[in-house]
Amino acid sequence: MGRFIENLKKAGLYENSVIAIYGDHFGVHYADEEVYGPMEDILGEEYDYDNVMNVPLIIHVPGEEINTTISEVGSQLDFYPTILNIMGYENRK
Repeated sequence: MGRFIENLKKAGLYENSVIAIYGDHFGVHYADEEVYGPMEDILGEEYDYDNVMNVPLIIHVPGEEINTTISEVGSQLDFYPTILNIMGYENRK
């Protein structure tokens, strides 16, 4: 992901690109102590079942300096209308 973003910047495309990163399931199983130990260091809290079930949606919008965490329940169904809204389009379906 880092290389992809760096290449967008080198090509002069980064500031004209909406980038959305979405995970569809957990990546690190909380029962594997060898793996979840480092996750606790990164998160600064216990890496438990609730953390495992949190699926990230990260969106970069050119020109926006929004840096916030939204703790609302969502699903893949929310992805398309959210991106449309960010880009100023109406969801007509």
